Amino acid sequence: MIRVLVVDDEKIVRITLQTIMKWEQHGFELIGTAGDGLQALDKVAKDKPDIIITDLKMPNLDGIELIQKLREQSYAGKFIVLSNYDDYEYVREAMKLGAADYLLKITLKPEELLTLLIKVSEQLSEERQLKEKNVSMQIRLNEAYFQQKNAFWKELLKNGDPGDLSAGVEATQYGLDLNTLRGRLIYLKIDHYEDASSNGKIKNKKLLDFSVANIIKETVSNKYRSDCVELGNGNYTVIIYEQDIGLSEDSWQMLVRDLVGLLKLYLNLSVSSTLSERFEGIHALQEQYDHCLRTSRATFYSGAGSMLIASQVDLSQWPIASGLWSEAITSAVEEGDSERLSACMADMAEQLHTMKIEPLKIKQYFLTLLADLEYRIMKWRAVTGTDDRSLLEPDIVILSDSRKGAITQAETAEQFIAITEQALQEILSDFQAIKRSSFRKEVNRVISIMHENREGRIRLDQLAKEVNLNVNYLCRVFKRDTGKSIVQYMNELKILQSMELLKLPDCRVKEVAASVGIDDPVYFNRLFRKTVGVSPSEYRKKFSAIP
Repeated sequence: MIRVLVVDDEKIVRITLQTIMKWEQHGFELIGTAGDGLQALDKVAKDKPDIIITDLKMPNLDGIELIQKLREQSYAGKFIVLSNYDDYEYVREAMKLGAADYLLKITLKPEELLTLLIKVSEQLSEERQLKEKNVSMQIRLNEAYFQQKNAFWKELLKNGDPGDLSAGVEATQYGLDLNTLRGRLIYLKIDHYEDASSNGKIKNKKLLDFSVANIIKETVSNKYRSDCVELGNGNYTVIIYEQDIGLSEDSWQMLVRDLVGLLKLYLNLSVSSTLSERFEGIHALQEQYDHCLRTSRATFYSGAGSMLIASQVDLSQWPIASGLWSEAITSAVEEGDSERLSACMADMAEQLHTMKIEPLKIKQYFLTLLADLEYRIMKWRAVTGTDDRSLLEPDIVILSDSRKGAITQAETAEQFIAITEQALQEILSDFQAIKRSSFRKEVNRVISIMHENREGRIRLDQLAKEVNLNVNYLCRVFKRDTGKSIVQYMNELKILQSMELLKLPDCRVKEVAASVGIDDPVYFNRLFRKTVGVSPSEYRKKFSAIP
């Protein structure tokens, strides 16, 4: 409904216009009247009329002055002026200022007023549609400009040749001189991006990326000359040009903290950040971008929401004897020692945090190790003739695409260790299932009995009697199938049980030894150290230190 305001200093004219027709029936709403131009200004500010019907000669502020002031305020509505026969000069002046038409007070008729109101409202509607179309077109042009500029920066940062003359020419289209650029970069990464875009405050990737970019631009561009580059998958680079500013190091870090804080406040996002060193020229800018990219991977150790300074982070390029890890893990898997495997992974996790090894390298290392172990399983099947999967545990494809993806995309060391250990434990289980399927039934029965009695004592002759074999023959076939003597196998079961008990608070070593059927504490200590590599007391301290 079109909103109309009547302005006239004569009360009788205001009343006449109010009652001359039924406004609402014709799609108009008479929102009120005003006695002069000053009153009209207040009502326009408050009620936002679409059409103003105004007298020309009024006290305080006449119709001409009212039109002038509202035009200065960018009023977008229409004016219809009321005049008398001797107001020709006023009418002409009003029309020059943009009045849509005029009406003579003396001859004013309802149908004449209605016809003019319909005509003016149609003009107003056409103008608004055209304005909306122009605004929409301008928005699309701006979006296209920023998308092209973003694509230019994205290509230049990732793959571009700064010496390419075409890059320099294209840069000038965006007001950039690649050779004189000077400033710093802020690299931002939305933590757990997939989860944030699926379950966060904004559950749409495109809208989320748009909102993040807007907050970055509003926060930084309002203060400094800068560019925000959307790199995809929740990663952004903010290029802040330093030609006209001289920020201290504390101010730079405060800017980063403010930016990350606003993203948390408005979008509830956890964002990790990396602040580069200063650059001069496009070559240095690209070097700093690459440095930020490498540095940002240190959040693998520092965790989500970390603020990193590129000059203070140095990821190790694998200066370790990785063969020792492979040997220890492979040995634990092949021997079916789940506890030792967990201990290896715990030790590795501690070393990773201490040495801060490049995450890409450690991930590739373990993908290779897992593939090697899976190949060993295939060889065991071929050697033992165990291809019937019905004899084994449920089929497991250790290095499925989803498993590879989970390892590759692990965002933290803890997440990576958990996924990798799960894969290794599954390989261990599969390995042992294959081995057991090739054992004699008497050996499998003896293993079951030992598992059932690992907290007590059982003699060799008892085991032999259970499977109707003599002791010497049983010992030979057990050793041949498992690679271990019965005594060794039983001792390892007891040590595994004792390792679990030692994790309990207030558990004494002597009591643990007795609970697994070893009465001699000295022998227990020696056996434990030989199997685990540390004494029972040292092992217990290690776990008691974990909160």
